[in-house]
Amino acid sequence: MIVKNVWPLIFKENVQHDWSQNENLRESDAKISLWPRLLGSSRLSYRIVSHRRPDEFRRSMGYQYERVRRENMSWIGKKKLAFIPVYRPSYDPAPPPDWAQQIARRIYFDPDALGVDVSLRNYIYTTSYGRADLEGQVLPMVEVNQQDVPVDALAGQYEQSLRNQGFDAAAIVMLGGFGAGSAQAAGFWARFVMVEGVGVWAMELTHVLTGYWDLYIVTENLGSFDNMACACGTHPSAFTKQKLGWLDASAVATHMGQTQSYDLHTLGLVQPPPTGRSTAVQVGTGGNFLMVEARQKVDRFDARIPSEGVIVYEVLNPDADPDPNVTQPLIKLRTPAALAPGQVFTSSSGVTVQVTGALAHEQTSLLRNSYPTSRGRTPRRTPG
Repeated sequence: MIVKNVWPLIFKENVQHDWSQNENLRESDAKISLWPRLLGSSRLSYRIVSHRRPDEFRRSMGYQYERVRRENMSWIGKKKLAFIPVYRPSYDPAPPPDWAQQIARRIYFDPDALGVDVSLRNYIYTTSYGRADLEGQVLPMVEVNQQDVPVDALAGQYEQSLRNQGFDAAAIVMLGGFGAGSAQAAGFWARFVMVEGVGVWAMELTHVLTGYWDLYIVTENLGSFDNMACACGTHPSAFTKQKLGWLDASAVATHMGQTQSYDLHTLGLVQPPPTGRSTAVQVGTGGNFLMVEARQKVDRFDARIPSEGVIVYEVLNPDADPDPNVTQPLIKLRTPAALAPGQVFTSSSGVTVQVTGALAHEQTSLLRNSYPTSRGRTPRRTPG
């Protein structure tokens, strides 16, 4: 992936660097090599803002750098959110007379065709196991008569007042087409449109409130097995839920030995897992490890996952971003189709995961290392 159309000039005191001269600059170089060198002051912090676009354009659009504020990246407890309808007279159809009520419905009670509530609040409450919640307030409609409305277009007019009233974040809600979803990671503003689903609304607000990055920036990503990769309204993965504070470390077993069997408690079920079971298994420690978890269509949100069983994904880097306010994991899915009982996955480094059976909404997996270990240490593994 390459970085294109980043801010043409980045300033630090009287020093400037023209990024537009190198459109083929690799993303990793931009964030790990150039960023600390150009912005090496602890008092000057920048972040990358994720701009959601339709899939065919998303990777070509690149990212933008903006200022950040320091935040605790977990989402625990109730967050107070402002939702501001923004109408563009020259570009949008006439706003519906009950637009504010429609937004409130999307926040609090939004039954689908089967009568199941897929509202934003229910999604957050369900996927966090009740640890995260929100209170949304719909403000009066604002007219902004321009085609491109930046995510922070209303910051000067509203932000300080909203902060003074105790709001944790604000979202611009528009009437445009798909692909408008955007957010200030670890900032204050998000933007999305009415036609986008609960997955997009939840993803963008998670960016704002936690600084947690998009996971679709790598190929072979988690896709529908993590809402931060697909924006499709499924449960986040066990790794993501740990980072957001929704899953305790004690729910994830750490595999360090040769061969061991684990009973996996399906991620979409109420947590923590029962005694003797684990929600996930982490194979190895440090900056590169495997994660193993069970996924089944146990609720309306994970009904969207492509297959049921045990998935294996590799965390190439738990956080590739040097900014302490932003978390950017690099994660690749190693089992595009979830493993069913009897199926086996073997990593390039010799770790074997075998699904040996299924319980009621549970999976039993056998993990085996095909290489010797020494005094309990996990052998060095290379990415596959």
